[in-house]
Amino acid sequence: MADLELVKEELSRVYGLYGAQLRSFRRSLYGLIVVGLALFAIIVVPFLTFRDQLANLQQREEQLAIAKQAAAVELAALEGDLETLGSQQENLREFANRHRALGYYNKLAEEARAHGEELDRMRGYYRSSPNEELAAWAKGRRPAPPEEAIRSNRLLNSFGYRFCAWKEGVAHIACQVCDNFRNQDSRVSNAVARLSVAERLQIEPLTPLVTRACGWLVEGEPNWVTGRPFDSRDFNRIRGYFSKDLQAYDQGLREIRQKVNAEVPLVETEIQRLERGLVDTAEQLTVLERQLSRIASFDRLGTPIGDLPVGLGQIVLLFPVALALAYVILANSYARLASLRAALTRLSAKRDADGEVMDSAHIAVIAPLWLDRGDALGSRIVKIVILCLPLALILANLALIYETRALAEQLPDDSALTPQVYLGLYAVSLLLALGGLFHILRSARVRGERV
Repeated sequence: MADLELVKEELSRVYGLYGAQLRSFRRSLYGLIVVGLALFAIIVVPFLTFRDQLANLQQREEQLAIAKQAAAVELAALEGDLETLGSQQENLREFANRHRALGYYNKLAEEARAHGEELDRMRGYYRSSPNEELAAWAKGRRPAPPEEAIRSNRLLNSFGYRFCAWKEGVAHIACQVCDNFRNQDSRVSNAVARLSVAERLQIEPLTPLVTRACGWLVEGEPNWVTGRPFDSRDFNRIRGYFSKDLQAYDQGLREIRQKVNAEVPLVETEIQRLERGLVDTAEQLTVLERQLSRIASFDRLGTPIGDLPVGLGQIVLLFPVALALAYVILANSYARLASLRAALTRLSAKRDADGEVMDSAHIAVIAPLWLDRGDALGSRIVKIVILCLPLALILANLALIYETRALAEQLPDDSALTPQVYLGLYAVSLLLALGGLFHILRSARVRGERV
């Protein structure tokens, strides 16, 4: 009887410890799940989501600002194009007015007479030159002196290599006029080719019509290569040749100006759209920052011994690690619970071999394991699912961190840990959580007893 009393006392002491451990395990398990889910839903998800949205909005704001700046540059370039076209049209009108004036050609005729007199003196000087080709020019047998003579003779070199220098009378005037038109043609074509929208709008340089006319005037028509004096008929004839070319240039510039003008409203509309986008983005940023500030209302975690140097961003990123560590502690708690259950069974078998006080079935009823093989299949499935919830919560945290690019874009500036260190901690945390789950399932097999 005394032995039975001792067995009862010892069993009662072990059972009390077992009951306290079982209640602690249950509270810890359900507390971990409830607190983990609450923190995940209330802090982690909004914080990471809002930070991700904030980063996206800031990126969008930066892109809109860059696009607006580019559009402003494009608008300025278009305005510059219009100014260039207007300047070319004005220059073309001045050029046309000058070449429509008889006085301009009379001035050229005076220059041609002086030029002809100079050529006559030079021909007289070189008529008896030992250089046969130079003498041939002086005697009117070739249009210009040989180039080697021009390079070696200072007097001839003063006339240069220009084709017009060796012509007289109307031919000299026509050649000078053609040079003027060629220069004007080059200026207009180069200005059109340098327009900022030339390539995008496929604007081609204006066709140099004056080249054809000049070739006919200077080289193709015998009347224009003589040295006869200039008269009003020559003026009307030259002016008639180039009037159509000037009109063609003016019309071409007008058409190009219309194309450029048509682009201005499009760019202005785009700038207005980008400005509205910037305003909308700024409003969204303000709302989002206000929401984020409600979550991140503290920068340091306060404790009875002072503030820990850990910001909310680091707390959120370390949350999966904390869950894994809590789960490992929970697994060890279950292992101790299973050990107490095994100790209770062994003590009962040692002190009460006949099972007069408490047999195995009685022990299984009054000291059941939280996950017990004696439970119904549905109950065991539910409990295994519950055991997997912390692991699922860890995976959900890691998936959210990956989805929101938290390590790449949201890592706190004051973080002492690098993204590589966080990745290492997450890998270790997963291994620890999986090890804890297997430890719980393995501990469900009590030594000397299958449950």
